[in-house]
Formats: sequence, C-alpha cells, structure tokens
Amino acid sequence: MFRHIITATAVIFAASTAAQDLPKMKSGLWESSTSTAGQKGAPAHASKTTMCINDAVQKDIMSFSQGMGAQCSKLSHRRDGNKYVGEAECNFGGSVMKSQSVTTFTSDTSYKVESRATFSPPMGGMSESKSTQEGKYIGPCPANMKPGDMNMGGRTMNISDMAKMMNKGAKK
Repeated sequence: MFRHIITATAVIFAASTAAQDLPKMKSGLWESSTSTAGQKGAPAHASKTTMCINDAVQKDIMSFSQGMGAQCSKLSHRRDGNKYVGEAECNFGGSVMKSQSVTTFTSDTSYKVESRATFSPPMGGMSESKSTQEGKYIGPCPANMKPGDMNMGGRTMNISDMAKMMNKGAKK
C-alpha cells in the first residue's frame, strides 16, 4: 500500500500541476492498471483500480494535488500536443522526491502515465520508483458506486472525501 501512495503522489505532482490544461475525462467508471518497479532487482508490482469519476471528482483531485504542491520547491509542466510533461521536487518528512512524468491522452476515454521518482535520502527504504499507469473508460458507474469511489485491491475509499479532509486539515 505504501508503494501505491508514493507512486500516486509522484504521478499526481508531476502529471497534474496544471489542472486547467488537462483534458476533461469522460464521466463514468474507469479502470487503471499500474505497474511499479522500486529498487533495482526488486520484482515489479502490478495492480488494478476502478474509480467512478465525474466533473466534480476531477476538480477535487486537481484541488488536492495543487494543495499538496505547497511541499514542493519545483513544479513545472508543459504541454506537447496530447502529451503533458511534468517535473516536481518535493520534501516529504526530510526526504526529497524528484519526479518526472509524461502523461498521454489518446481521447477522453484513455490515458497513459509513465513516471520516475527518486528519493534522497530513501523514503521507507526506497530510493527510486518507476511506474506506468494505463487508464480506460469502461462504462457507466455501477449502482453500488458513487462519484469518487475507488476500489483498490478489494478495498473501497472515496477520493473526493479524502481530498476534502486533506485540504481541510491543510487550512488549519
């Protein structure tokens, strides 16, 4: 789980620094497949996540990622056609994370993120991480999921609720 959080954080910071420039994704149920490699020689970790999104959820995710950017001394991005290239340098508990990512949108129903992050000193024993995430729209959200619900390994959490709690805590 820790590896997922670090990878997601690296991807969010590096890929989503300019929410106003990112294309709108189709509302409904999305599936993402992520492959993450940590330390050299360690086996890659693969996971699948499903998430119910709409316009409000996309705004919550962008707001959350921008709020977390306060811990970053560098946030840069540029658009190159359908590709978004991002770089970030952030401090998390004494560890400096440097991340780079390329996010490619092929339409409002699919995307691919390739990212790399280094941690100095190592964070949780990890000094680098590489990941690839591919997402695709798979249809309307099922009746048992509300916008923001994310199912990861059989556990469901609501990303919008988490973003609101984190942003509320950051304002104190």
